Amino acid sequence: MNKQDIINEIKNQTKLTKRECNDAINAFLNVIKDGLNKGEYIGLSGLGKWYVQQYGAKYMYNPVTKKHYYTKPKKVPVFKAGNKFKTCIK
Repeated sequence: MNKQDIINEIKNQTKLTKRECNDAINAFLNVIKDGLNKGEYIGLSGLGKWYVQQYGAKYMYNPVTKKHYYTKPKKVPVFKAGNKFKTCIK
């Protein structure tokens, strides 16, 4: 299921137009993106939580070139499903 399929499902289950469904989904995704960019924790009861996991620099070794180097620290978005959401999937 992709974004367009989700929009069609919402349209079929509500009285919203396709454009209104698209705008609602885009607004929801923008709120999540903006919150994660600010480093905020975003939780929806019954669904799960989104947060940013930060990884530090690592000391690595390339066996081909035989050189040691450091990787850059990075931030990764993470979604963890809630218990209610996990149990509804059979």
